[in-house]
Amino acid sequence: MRKPRPEIFHRALDELGVEPDRSVFVGDRLEADVKGAGDLGMTTIQAMWFRAEEDEEIEPDYRAFTMVDVLTIVERLHAAA
Repeated sequence: MRKPRPEIFHRALDELGVEPDRSVFVGDRLEADVKGAGDLGMTTIQAMWFRAEEDEEIEPDYRAFTMVDVLTIVERLHAAA
């Protein structure tokens, strides 16, 4: 079984004991990572430093150009919660 199958994301969330709306998924692939996680209600961050895919139909919640950007996004989300 591979992403974007929802079972993969559900298992990760179950293992971590986290609800989708309280989680962040970082991935580089739009279809498998961003759409897969986003369909479950997870906040999505596209990792642009590895493979910068573009697709007009799939839009991540955020884009991170470095790993530090991911931390900044998470800090801002936490502060807003």
